[in-house]
Amino acid sequence: IYVIDDYSALRGLDDKDFDERLKIIGTTDGIAYNVFQSKGGRFDASTGFRGENAKRGAYLTFIASGDDLKHPDADEERARVAAKKPEKSDDDGDKEDEKADEKAGKVKVEVSNAAGDVVRTFHADAHQGINRIVWNMREDGSFGLKEPKKDEDKPAGLNAVPGDYTVKLSLGGTTSTGTVKVIADPRESLTLADYQANHDHRTKVQALTDKANATIKRIRAAKADADVIQKLAKKAEMKDLTKKAGDLSKALAEDEKGYVIPRRGAEGIQYTGDKVMTKIYGAYGNLGKGKPGGAAISYYERAERAVSDATAKTDALFAADVAELRELFKTSGLSLLAE
Repeated sequence: IYVIDDYSALRGLDDKDFDERLKIIGTTDGIAYNVFQSKGGRFDASTGFRGENAKRGAYLTFIASGDDLKHPDADEERARVAAKKPEKSDDDGDKEDEKADEKAGKVKVEVSNAAGDVVRTFHADAHQGINRIVWNMREDGSFGLKEPKKDEDKPAGLNAVPGDYTVKLSLGGTTSTGTVKVIADPRESLTLADYQANHDHRTKVQALTDKANATIKRIRAAKADADVIQKLAKKAEMKDLTKKAGDLSKALAEDEKGYVIPRRGAEGIQYTGDKVMTKIYGAYGNLGKGKPGGAAISYYERAERAVSDATAKTDALFAADVAELRELFKTSGLSLLAE
């Protein structure tokens, strides 16, 4: 059995296209089909053959050129690298050039909805010649509690609503645009309004998640500062400041437990039903596919109240105890950096 890949993008290809720095030569609409586990044994090892499926998403086929891009042929690529390799590559300047060359070998992808709002931005590797990348039909997500690296792409987030989208590719100062459609799963009986209502509700839940995560990061940063102040004050034999910093550190740790149980140091079975993040997860888990019903709205309102109450408590802690320690440290004569 032979499965022929989609080569429709090659039909209008012209010799002159290979001289283009960057040009989209074809796009394929994406079908947002729902993925289900196949029936049968759960752990069937090698007893059943499953062919590799094409990636789920909208396909973008483009052509790129330039000596700063990798060559798809292994021999040609080795020759390209050898020709660009400096005589000495152990100094900082050469390392910076290598980093810049690595960054230059990526194409920037920006996806906009029908209203013109950019909903997804990411980077993908590109080489000389014909390339293909896949947008998985998801919007920008959030980093959560993770600290992103410099210029790191946001992770994929919510599913895009079925409809028309514009895709812009950028490589250096050259851009190329195309259009794709996100097509709903034809097996579903949901309307576009149902998909939009579901997306809008998930956006509201995501906003609660972002607010809770930002507050947790704020608490952890303040606790880290309080711990440092406690060590400095203890070394300087400032008992009052040492106690203040220690008490605040404990109060911040206790405040964080209202949001989530920290993994470090947690033992045994921990009850999490009263935690803010648990209630937010409940709002996600009870939404379903279409327009949110009464249960979904109720779970969201419960999560919204939990976030509101918890962040108000945290704000009060910062306005009083954190502010007090900050002022005490300023007047203590202690400093974090030696002269």
